[in-house]
Amino acid sequence: MKLDRDIFTVLLMAAVCVVILLIFGVVKRTTAPILNTTPDYANRGRELARQCLPCHDLTPARTLSEKGPPLWGIVDAMAGHTLYPYSEGYMELAKRCLVWNEANLDRFLTDPKRFMPGTRKDYAPIADPEQRRLLIEFLTSLQDPQVTQPTLVAAENYAQVSATLNRMRGENAKRWRKAGAKEAQKCTACHDLTQSAEIIVGPPLVDIVEREVGSSKGFCYSPGFRRWMENKENPKVWDEVSLYRFLYAPQSHIPHTRMLFRGVRDDYKRAALIGHLKRLP
Repeated sequence: MKLDRDIFTVLLMAAVCVVILLIFGVVKRTTAPILNTTPDYANRGRELARQCLPCHDLTPARTLSEKGPPLWGIVDAMAGHTLYPYSEGYMELAKRCLVWNEANLDRFLTDPKRFMPGTRKDYAPIADPEQRRLLIEFLTSLQDPQVTQPTLVAAENYAQVSATLNRMRGENAKRWRKAGAKEAQKCTACHDLTQSAEIIVGPPLVDIVEREVGSSKGFCYSPGFRRWMENKENPKVWDEVSLYRFLYAPQSHIPHTRMLFRGVRDDYKRAALIGHLKRLP
């Protein structure tokens, strides 16, 4: 009898083990597919972006096509920031200083015709908010690698440098005036220095000295410049000292500014440039 009980106990334990293994096997088989379907947001966004490919370049090459501008770097870019011949409807928004942030992209993708009346393109609306979110999330990833700009700060010596230049007479004075004019000539690639005060790439520079920061009428300042303006510690007026500091290394002084000019590192040439800007007719 004892032997029979021992055999029964062994068989019972074996049966329990088999049942446990079967249960875990079923659980594994039933849960594995569920775990494997966890959303891959990057890939889903990439798939949604395929519909953009017939008209837009999504690579760092930023190639212009006949059908549309490139979309690399579109998130947080100023509207009209490429050389593409935009429609009148698009340019109306660009004149209002539209920034393609996530909120504006979402509004555009929801109803392109309503957001941009007069556009030449026949974009299909994306009604699903989740699909819009995934697409915008993918577009956000289309950015150049962040490059840390070295912190370059001008010496606090403008008073001494400008006083030295102001004391000069004769040929020395003429030489430094010419130096200031030569530096100002570099500005003309992007800025109008005449009374026409036209917007080229950047705002006009007539009356820039003692002008309120960010006040050039009709010019769309970049998001980086706007953020810098909002900092209460930064100057509200382009006085001579503020210009002296800024022109030393513009991209270091105002992070993410669109102004790509390297700056004038020579203190006397920079002061001479400011002197020339003060004398603009």
